[in-house]
Amino acid sequence: MRYVWVAAALVLLIGSCTLWVGLHDDGVVRGRVVQPDGQPAVGATVSFWEKTLTTLERRAATQTGSDGRFVLTGQPAHHFALQAEKSGFDASPRTLYRRYFRGQNLVLDEPLRLGAR
Repeated sequence: MRYVWVAAALVLLIGSCTLWVGLHDDGVVRGRVVQPDGQPAVGATVSFWEKTLTTLERRAATQTGSDGRFVLTGQPAHHFALQAEKSGFDASPRTLYRRYFRGQNLVLDEPLRLGAR
C-alpha cells in the first residue's frame, strides 16, 4: 500500500509543477527604474540583452511609464541582462538575471537605478 501512496504523491507533485510552469512561461519581465534620488524615472529606455555563449545581444527595448515601471513581453531567454538609460543620467549597470526555465515570468525585486552625472 505504501508504494501506491508514494506513486500517487509523485504524480501529484510532478503534475503540480508542470501546471505551475505552464501558467508562468509567457516570457514577461516586469520591473521599475528609479533616478539616483529614488524617484521614478519617467520615459527611461530599458533594454533586454540576451546572453549568448560569447556575447550579450540586444533583443528588445521598452519605455517606462509615469510611475517608472516597465514590461517586456515575449522574451524566452534563460540568461539575460537589463539596462536602463535616460537623457541627463548615467545608464544603470547592465544587470544579469537567470531564469529556471525558458520564458519564465519574472518580476524584479530591486529597481534598475540610473546614475548621477
